[in-house]
Amino acid sequence: MKQALIIGSTVVDVTVRLPHLPVTGEDVIVENQSMSLGGCAYNVSEILRQSGVPYILFSPVGTGIYGDYVREHMEKKQIPVWIRHVVVPGITDREEYLYRLGRYLGTLKNVKALDVLPYHDMGKAKYHQLGIPYPLEDTAPLPPAKAAEYRKIILQGMRDERTHCS
Repeated sequence: MKQALIIGSTVVDVTVRLPHLPVTGEDVIVENQSMSLGGCAYNVSEILRQSGVPYILFSPVGTGIYGDYVREHMEKKQIPVWIRHVVVPGITDREEYLYRLGRYLGTLKNVKALDVLPYHDMGKAKYHQLGIPYPLEDTAPLPPAKAAEYRKIILQGMRDERTHCS
């Protein structure tokens, strides 16, 4: 059976129980609150998973409390994660941070693949056509060979984390 590719959002649904719906200007105290994973793409992938249909879920995950919640629950459900990290010269190319990213990724048990992508400026012409200032106007594209070097740094951080090296 071929794999289905599911592209879209994974979000945290927050459900609260109130004693009653507030009227305009009224405050009410939440009696109970719960969180669960949701979002169109996640919901479809969950149905496929439970049905035994092979799939790939392509869904960005943010940061903060809700991003952490999504990551933790994807790991608990053994949903494979594919990391795609863009390296932008002068912004995301510090070797110390790339290594620390690897250490963090090494704590995740469901990382299936790691892509380290070199920044390119292919969107620059489109910005100019639209009359929008290009925020990375003076940033040179990263050579693919450099992205490959940075991938090795991230992978070393992952290995060190998984073997408990300091």
